[in-house]
Amino acid sequence: MANDVEYVQSQIDRAGNTADLTGSGPRNPPLTEWSMLAEKMAENTEEVRALKVAFVAANSKKGAKKPEWRPVLRPIGVMAELLKKKRYENHYALRARLMPGKYGTPEQKAAARARAATKTKETTVDKRANFVRRP
Repeated sequence: MANDVEYVQSQIDRAGNTADLTGSGPRNPPLTEWSMLAEKMAENTEEVRALKVAFVAANSKKGAKKPEWRPVLRPIGVMAELLKKKRYENHYALRARLMPGKYGTPEQKAAARARAATKTKETTVDKRANFVRRP
């Protein structure tokens, strides 16, 4: 039991308030009820499911629907949730920077439209010339 408490404490953040930070839904088990025994049981369950899927797939007729393998739901740790949130924030910032006309803020979209308008006015392409003239 002491190992379970240490395991849970190692997974909980220093504030101790994982439910507010993670936003985990009812599908995932709470972190406070997860233990090393539950982790081992989840691993064993996944192995049995994988063996069942392989056995059924090997012994079924060609073209038959194969069973689906699903992992056991585990609790979401605070650090994993915070890293996921940071990854999404970085992705959205990069997307807004690379494509401001589509994903940027209204100010970025207006600036992108202004740049596009001036760019089309400045560049004139002679469609008749399909080669480069060199002096």
